[in-house]
Amino acid sequence: MARNIRSISSGSVALSSSVPASASSSAPRRPTARGPTQAYHIHHLALFQPISTSQNTSRLGSGSRPVSKGAASTHTAMANSVPASSGRSGGAVSAERRSVDSTKRESGGCRVDEAAGMIGESGVAASGGGLPQRGRHPQRSHFPMLDNLSPLLLAHLAAACLAMPLGLYQLLARQGTPGHALAGRLYVPAMLVCNIGALASFRPGTPFLPFHILAFVSLWSLGSGMWALRKWLRSRDAGALKTHKIQMAYSWLGLMMAGISQVLTNHRFGIVDGFDPVSFWTMVVAVNAVLYAVGSWWLFKVLLRRQLA
Repeated sequence: MARNIRSISSGSVALSSSVPASASSSAPRRPTARGPTQAYHIHHLALFQPISTSQNTSRLGSGSRPVSKGAASTHTAMANSVPASSGRSGGAVSAERRSVDSTKRESGGCRVDEAAGMIGESGVAASGGGLPQRGRHPQRSHFPMLDNLSPLLLAHLAAACLAMPLGLYQLLARQGTPGHALAGRLYVPAMLVCNIGALASFRPGTPFLPFHILAFVSLWSLGSGMWALRKWLRSRDAGALKTHKIQMAYSWLGLMMAGISQVLTNHRFGIVDGFDPVSFWTMVVAVNAVLYAVGSWWLFKVLLRRQLA
């Protein structure tokens, strides 16, 4: 009887001692120490905290302050959110950041600055949902004005770029010098290529632009100027020399008028996106009128008064 009582009492004691153990195992416990993974992620995010960084890192290393399981898991998820959220939308990322901020304020432990979460979001937003990758940029032309140009138009553009400084040198340098003669021998073929290339670019069914008219005027000025030079070399006629100066100057002025009009009205040069017909013709007429007036004044007031070397 006594033996049975002792066995029953010992069984009840064992049963009573087992109840709090099972209850404590089922209830969530607050850990007093952090695992290596949690400590690494929290320390990694603490590096982005601009204020009291040394205090936070010292607390993390010493382990004097326990971190709640919810806060540690939240910071761990936020540290891993950069590679994992590459396919998420901006709204999901913003919602996640708001939840992280609210949990962070409620936990009160291991305060991480908002910049840590913003670093991950900026990488996602910068590439439209994916992380930015170095060296993967769309191929862009350094000279958009040269895209899809035919060889004929490329030759026209190259000849114009060569003739512009050569013509300016002819007008500014002393006339009759070897340098003036050499510049003229290079200027004339460059102008021929430029004007013929402009006229050859015309196709039936396309509008006949003022640039084609200027090409005809430039060819006529170039031809008459060279014919006047030939006449002066034979007869030393002062009138022929004056005609040579005027016609060669106007051939260069026509080149500048066409070039500046192209730059100001052609979308290839990146200054304007395009014009309606009225605005286009208004711009072309206004620019050419100003250039012609200024160029003619300089030609008759300055150039014709200069003497030969």
